[in-house]
Amino acid sequence: MLGSQTLTYRFPPGRGAVEVQLAIPELLPLLNKFYRNYRCDPVGATIRAEISLELTNGRYKLVGPSGDWYADEAGEAVALYEAELTDTLLADTADLIHLHGAATFGPDGCLVLLGPSSTGKSTLTLGLQLMGLRTLTDDVVLIDPNSGRLHPFERALRVHRKAL
Repeated sequence: MLGSQTLTYRFPPGRGAVEVQLAIPELLPLLNKFYRNYRCDPVGATIRAEISLELTNGRYKLVGPSGDWYADEAGEAVALYEAELTDTLLADTADLIHLHGAATFGPDGCLVLLGPSSTGKSTLTLGLQLMGLRTLTDDVVLIDPNSGRLHPFERALRVHRKAL
C-alpha cells in the first residue's frame, strides 16, 4: 500500500507477531491507544498473520484473517480493526481459558468480573480504576488452566457513553 505505515504486535510474548498495514495515518493516534503494550520491533519477528486498513472509494476497508470488512465511518473502522486485532492476537492462546469479563487488582488481591455484554463490567472496572485499583484486562480474562494464573491483556477500557 502506497504511503502505508507498518505496525507490528505480539501477544503473548514469545509467540508469532501480527503485522498491520495502515494506510490511514490520521487514525494512528486512536489505534495506538488500544494495544500499545503489545507493539514490538518487526526485525526478526515471525509474522503469523496480517491485517490491512485502508480508505478505498470513500469507504474504510479492513482485510484480515477473518475476511474483508467495510465501514462508512472512521469509528466503525476502528471498531472493526480492534475486533480483528483482538481475535488475531488471541488466536495463539488456545492453551488458556478465555472468559468474557474484566479484572482489576490492588493491595488486597485480584477481582474478576464476569458476565454478558452490556452489564457494566467495563464501567465498574473504570470506577475501580478511579479508586486506585489497576486494570489487568477488559473484555477477555485469560486463565492458565494448570496454574490458575490470570494473564493480563491490557488495552484501553471501552465504556459506553450512556454508562458515564
